[in-house]
Amino acid sequence: PGRAYNPVFFYSGVGLGKTHLIQAIGNEILRKRQNLSVLYCTGESFTNELLDSIQSGHRKTTAKFREKFRKTDVLLIDDIQFIAGRETTQEEFFHTFNALYMTKKQIVLTSDKPPREIAKLEERLSSRFVGGMIADMQSPDFDVRVAILRNKVQALKVDIPDEVIDTIAEGVSTNIRELEGTFHQVLTYAQTQHLELTPETVIKILGDNFKKQKTAATPKKIIQTVCTYYTVKPKALKGKRRPK
Repeated sequence: PGRAYNPVFFYSGVGLGKTHLIQAIGNEILRKRQNLSVLYCTGESFTNELLDSIQSGHRKTTAKFREKFRKTDVLLIDDIQFIAGRETTQEEFFHTFNALYMTKKQIVLTSDKPPREIAKLEERLSSRFVGGMIADMQSPDFDVRVAILRNKVQALKVDIPDEVIDTIAEGVSTNIRELEGTFHQVLTYAQTQHLELTPETVIKILGDNFKKQKTAATPKKIIQTVCTYYTVKPKALKGKRRPK
């Protein structure tokens, strides 16, 4: 940590796993390097702790705050954009960043925008944020969404047809949080109403809230469409037999 890529800056829209990723990074470092200290907090928490230390009026409290953030081996700040426009907070984080960077301590940040697009973020901070590795976390594609849903199915130990998983994955492409929420909504409703889960059932359950996107044709979508039209199962279509 602190040598190859520093800082590491992840950005994306809401619900795409920034918090999950940055916490996973911290957990993995602790698992592999138990001798290192890892500190995670949000931009809001950093701001609030700083203000509390200042308002206390005691130098020891402020010194304790600085020691907490500047002596850690790995600093993980989620939603760093929160400090933008806050002059005192940006001043403090600037010196915190420098103290860690100069001693080769790892810094990992997340935001909803790339550094240069964060409004009211001081230039001296944005220039430091772009000095390491920047990663754009984009929305998951169809195959990734299917994989996420299948993991959910395995974790919950429920039996859900592949065509149902495909239907949900096709209809929700905005973010992972919405994808998982839609999955749980469909599963819960079907279980409580004792409904058989089919693509048609999914669309019926979600109604107007389910916006089926027009995406490029994939082998899975073609198979699903053919099976629905001819009322056959995917296994029959993929099998070696060709009964007429």
